[in-house]
Amino acid sequence: MQSIHQQVLDIIQNFKRGSIFFPEEFDHLGNNDFVRKALSRICKEGTIIRISRGVYLYPIIDKELGILYPSVDNIAQAISKRDKSRIIPTGLFALNSLGLSTHKC
Repeated sequence: MQSIHQQVLDIIQNFKRGSIFFPEEFDHLGNNDFVRKALSRICKEGTIIRISRGVYLYPIIDKELGILYPSVDNIAQAISKRDKSRIIPTGLFALNSLGLSTHKC
């Protein structure tokens, strides 16, 4: 039987580089406190990056550029998918998207 830490690490290493993920994806492993402690340790080891509270990244690491972070849009889309919600553009962003304005957002 593997430790929770090793099980979490094995799952993460099967993710595609650049994946954004959440602790809830490990609920099937059991106790949330153990999963969160494992994620914290894996962050300290440098395998993953904590983007925000409860939002983690399995980073793409370029030899020349270093860590490639996802765009804000990619993070927002991942959170939207997790929460089963939609992101609806408003204001100038919506006008630009529709081609009704040339103002910069």
